[in-house]
Amino acid sequence: MTSWPFQRDLVLRPSRAAGALSSEPAFPSAVWVFLSYLLVSALFHAWKPFDFPPLPGNAMLEPPPGGSAFWMSVQVWQIPLAGLGVLLTGWFAKRLSGEKLPRLLLGSIGCALIPLLLLVVYVNTRMPRPLFGLLWLGLCSLLWPGLRSVDRAAWKPLAAWMLGINAVPLALTPLAVLLVLLRAAPLYQALEYGMAFWMLGLATYGVSRLFRLPAARAFCAVFLAMICEILCLFGLYFLGLVGKPVLSVLLLSL
Repeated sequence: MTSWPFQRDLVLRPSRAAGALSSEPAFPSAVWVFLSYLLVSALFHAWKPFDFPPLPGNAMLEPPPGGSAFWMSVQVWQIPLAGLGVLLTGWFAKRLSGEKLPRLLLGSIGCALIPLLLLVVYVNTRMPRPLFGLLWLGLCSLLWPGLRSVDRAAWKPLAAWMLGINAVPLALTPLAVLLVLLRAAPLYQALEYGMAFWMLGLATYGVSRLFRLPAARAFCAVFLAMICEILCLFGLYFLGLVGKPVLSVLLLSL
């Protein structure tokens, strides 16, 4: 299976793409799709006017510094964030399997609130930054038992699926370029929302198939992983590892 048939199937026939995840070419194809998306996205956003589409109301964002170099630096951060997203999705999917959903969901939400509480404490106290970093490392170490409980054979297909869904924005980039040229802001925003929900639906479907979970549990796993990914991004910002312009752009892309 080459990358383009995999991309086409994932976008248009996800059930066929999910059935091919166990094949050897699926993961390299997904990586190729992901890297292609990063490059195309960097070039697209470097070309697109930053103030298009306009934000609702009087909301304003400072234009990012630089051009292509800045957007490439943003895409570089997408690589570890994508890996983190795969790990968190697998962790929550395993945690939400078995027993009754309400109790498991409450426990998973409680786990997702821990990094939020850590951020709140750091912002509202004079906690030293090194201590804040050590607490984050300790928090990450608590994930290890849950990660080990996930079947090793599930990680590669999960990574292939979560990386491969970037085929959606990659395939729709020509339409996005056309809408920018036409200055059709409402249609461009509708396209962005449509892509976001499409990718969320694909992620949910893939997790449901891979972990044999009902759709509701798979959605909760994907959504909670995304929330934790955002909180980790704020943690990187407060640790001084991510600048404010990069943070703003990454938050808009999640």
